[in-house]
Amino acid sequence: MNEISTLQSLPDHPLLHILSYLKYSDLVAFAQVCRRLYRLAGYEPLWRRQCQVYWDVQNCEQTSWKDCFIEWYKDFGRYINVYRPIRKAWDQIQSFTEKNCPAIWNSIAGGLSESMLAAIEQQLHASLPNDYRCSCRLFNGRNFYPGVAPPGLLGTIEFGGYKLTQFLRFPAPQSLDDDRCCISLSSWVLADNNEEVGQEVMSLTDQGGSIPGQIYYQYCADEHMNDHMNKHGEFITGDSFLTWFTSFAQQLADNVFPVVDGHIYRFYHEPGTVAETNGIRVSVATAFVQPASSIAPPHFSHAYRITMSMDPAAPTQDSCQLSTRSWTITDEDGREEKVEGPGVVGEYPVMRPGSSHTWISSTHFQTTYGNMRGYFTMINLDTGASVDVQCPTFHMKCLPYQTTAERRDRALSTKKRN
Repeated sequence: MNEISTLQSLPDHPLLHILSYLKYSDLVAFAQVCRRLYRLAGYEPLWRRQCQVYWDVQNCEQTSWKDCFIEWYKDFGRYINVYRPIRKAWDQIQSFTEKNCPAIWNSIAGGLSESMLAAIEQQLHASLPNDYRCSCRLFNGRNFYPGVAPPGLLGTIEFGGYKLTQFLRFPAPQSLDDDRCCISLSSWVLADNNEEVGQEVMSLTDQGGSIPGQIYYQYCADEHMNDHMNKHGEFITGDSFLTWFTSFAQQLADNVFPVVDGHIYRFYHEPGTVAETNGIRVSVATAFVQPASSIAPPHFSHAYRITMSMDPAAPTQDSCQLSTRSWTITDEDGREEKVEGPGVVGEYPVMRPGSSHTWISSTHFQTTYGNMRGYFTMINLDTGASVDVQCPTFHMKCLPYQTTAERRDRALSTKKRN
C-alpha cells in the first residue's frame, strides 16, 4: 500500500522552492507549524527576496536578511503594499531632476514623521490614504511659499502669455464650500507674480458627494485667468494618489516632457504627431489647461507646443522662412473653423539645415474633444518660391469631470442609504 505524501515528507530542497513563492506573512505562519518548518522558513535567501520585493533593499546592513526585513517593517509596515511603487516614483523624480532641474532637486524636502501625520489626521478628523502617507514619510515634496517663484516640482505649462507652474504642497486641510473633507496636494501658480490660481485636492471621505481618494482641480476664489466664468464642477485629475503620483514619475523617467530653463514642461507628445516635408520636420505636443477651462459654460482650453526643425543633411539652397500659417480646427461635433494668418505667435522663423524653432500657442473648444491640422507656407530664401510644410493632426481632450449637480445627487443618494 502506497504511503500518502505530506508536505513534511518532502526533502528540504523542493520544500524551500515552494517557500520561495510565499509572501512574508505566509512564511511567518509557516514557521509556527513545527521546528523543522521554523528552520526552513528562516532560510536567508527567502528573506532576501522579501526585502527586495517589498522594500527594494539590495544590501543587508543587519545580522540577517530576516532581521533586515523586520527593521524595515517596524518603520514602514503599514505601507508594505504601496511602499515600493511610491519609493520608485520618488527615485525617478530625484534622478530626473538632479540631472535636468537642479533647482528643483535641491529643494525637495525631507519626509514627515508618523507623529506629524497623526497630528494632521487629528486636525482633519479623517484618515489619510496609506499611499499618500507613505509618500509624505519619504519626502515632503516642495512647498509653495508666497513671494518665491522657482520651477514647480510637478511641472509647468505656458498658456496665453502666462506661465503656470505646479507645486507639491505640504499636507494642509482644505475647506470647501460644502464642507467636504479633503487635503490640498498641489498649487497652480502664475510664475511671473507667484499668484495662486488653483489647487488639486484629494477627497478623504464621501462628504458632499465626494469619492474618497479621488483627486480633482479646485479653482481659487480670486482666480486670475478666467474670473468671468462660472465653473459648476471640478476636473478629475486622478483616481488615487498612487496612480496620480506614479504616472507622473514614470513619464519623467520616460523623458516624455521637455525641460526649458529648469522648468519641466507638461506637454504630452502623442505618438504619430510628426510630419515631414522637404526635410522640415514638424512635431506637436499638447496640454489641457484646467486653470483656464470651465465646465459650465463649456470652455475647454488647450496649449500646444510646436517644434519645427530642418534636417542637418538638407541642401543649403532649401533654406526658407515661415510666411503664413493655415489651420483647420474641428470640434467633437464635426464643426470646422478655418484660421489663416501671418507668421506664428508674431514670429517668422528661418529654417536652415540643422536649425530648430519651438513656439507655444493655444486654442479652446466648447466640446470635450477637438483637433487641429494645417500647414505652414515657407518662402525659399534664394528663389522666393513657396512650399507648404505640413503640420500633423493633433488631438486635444479635456480631463474627465464631475458637475456640481452630479456630486450633489451622489451626496443625496449616500445620505438616503445611510
